[in-house]
Parts: sequence; C-alpha cells; structure tokens
Amino acid sequence: MKIYFDSDIWIDYAWGIINGTGRRKKYINDLVSTIKEKKIKVVSSLFLNTEISAHFRDWFILRKVVRDGFSYRELTRLKKQYDLNERERKKINKTIQNIIKLPWVRFVELKGLDKGSLDVFEVLTLEYLIDAIDAFHNVIAANENCRFFITKDDDMRERMNWFLEDVNLQHTFWVCRPREFLDKIKSGKSLVK
Repeated sequence: MKIYFDSDIWIDYAWGIINGTGRRKKYINDLVSTIKEKKIKVVSSLFLNTEISAHFRDWFILRKVVRDGFSYRELTRLKKQYDLNERERKKINKTIQNIIKLPWVRFVELKGLDKGSLDVFEVLTLEYLIDAIDAFHNVIAANENCRFFITKDDDMRERMNWFLEDVNLQHTFWVCRPREFLDKIKSGKSLVK
C-alpha cells in the first residue's frame, strides 16, 4: 500500500531534527511505527521536498527577523533582506536527503501531468477552492495510486472529501487525519471504502 503525507505531516516529522531537540509528536511516532510494521510506502517528490525546505527556510529567517526586533508579521516584507547561512542550508538539505533515503519512502520523479490530471487540478482549485499546492499534492497522490492522503489541514481535507464524493476515482482514495488513518489500519477497514 502507498500513502501520501501532506507537507504538514513531514514538517512535524522533521521538526525535531531541524530545531535540534530530536523530539517528535506522539502521532508521528505512531505513524512511523505503523508504516514500518505494515510495510507501507510513503510517496514523496521533489515538489513536496521543495515545500518542506521553504517552510524551514522561512523558520530560520523568521528567527533572525524577530531577533533583530521586528514583528513576525513583517517577515514577508523583510525576507529578502535576510539569508540562510551555510550551516542552516546544510541542515535543511541534509534533513531532506535523509527523508528521501528512509526505507519506507518512495521518491517519485515528476515527469509532468497529463491532460486529465491538469483537468482535475483545475476543478480542485476553481470549483472546490483548494489551494494550488494542496491540489497538486492530491493529484500526485492520486496519480501514484496512493490509498491515503494524510493531513492535519481540516479545510483542505473537507474540500477534498467533498470532491471525492462527487467523482468516481479508479481506486480507493481517502483524505484523512493521522489518527483516522491509524484507526482504519488498526481496524483492517483500509481495504474497503
């Protein structure tokens, strides 16, 4: 079985690495344990890794902006005046490389989207009002025949499930919270929709 983690799940996974504590939220440990036990593959891509990198870049820069006495609300305006140092760049790159190398991660090459995928992307963004990045993640997950898309983004999850009620995909595809995924796997209901 293949699943897809939204960037918010990967950020929680990598947070302890980036901030130097090594700690992770309990749900991440539960997810990883279940994935290893059930031999589930988590799909990742350059697009996803770029989004995760951008999040941590912004986090490093935000710390500098606040340290220099500016409000976090000024990050957007000031971001161009700040840069990452070599240590910060290496830390982000190493974290992403370590994610790609995880034995339970399946890194996919993106070779473009066909007309049908672009049509779905358009429907998700224009009719269901899903952010372009989230729509793109869901299209990748569906194209890779992932059974689950796991996210903490309740608004996107609700909009995607609304979309899924209106269409007939070729395979089973759930958009759910981490706990919902773990409950479905535990109950054995992951094979039936």
